[in-house]
Amino acid sequence: MEQGKLALVTGASRGIGSGVAERLAAEGYRVIRVARQAGSGPDDLAVDLTAPGAPAVIAERLSRIGQPLDLLIHNAGQQGAVDLDAPPERAVWAQEMALNLAAPVALTMALLPVMRRPGGVIAFTTSLVALYAKPSAPVYSASKAGLAAFARAARHQLEGRGLQVVEIVPPLVATAMTEGRRGTMHVDAAARQICAGLARGDRVIAPGKARAVRRLHRVLPGAVERILART
Repeated sequence: MEQGKLALVTGASRGIGSGVAERLAAEGYRVIRVARQAGSGPDDLAVDLTAPGAPAVIAERLSRIGQPLDLLIHNAGQQGAVDLDAPPERAVWAQEMALNLAAPVALTMALLPVMRRPGGVIAFTTSLVALYAKPSAPVYSASKAGLAAFARAARHQLEGRGLQVVEIVPPLVATAMTEGRRGTMHVDAAARQICAGLARGDRVIAPGKARAVRRLHRVLPGAVERILART
């Protein structure tokens, strides 16, 4: 990747977001790391992405840098188990929907004016549950399916306007969200494959086992449904 490019990664304080941000920085990007509790770096930005004014705060930071944004990675997200017979308070599941779906939609719209054209890239981290819902996480599944649909629609609109839209579909990665789960992919390995896919210009980046699951989905969708129902 070229030196001197500008990237912004949400959910960059841990997990996949942190791994991707570190790798991009090593490849020469200036990385704006956005998280609810950001670190102490000069380009770390503490923002609650579900707050109504969050997109404007981020856009203002980028305007002060005075450089077009080359890469926007929507990575922030959360997942909670929801029992529909004993649902949590509305504020709990609404927060999940807001972070996973409404926040990246709003931030995309706010930052389109500062994206580099031609050549800018907008990447959305979705999930394999966008193919088939995870029974124990219906709100998370709905939010990721919605985000995948938004990414595809945005691609149709924006590719003719000098912007590339990418969908990142990770497998189970060893993060706080998947603690205790077996068969997880190491964060560093996932970040390496994600950044390699971005460098190649892939439209869909499915690291590790996610690639095999997507291939299986094309020929045996029922098998994928049974696999994901057990996760």
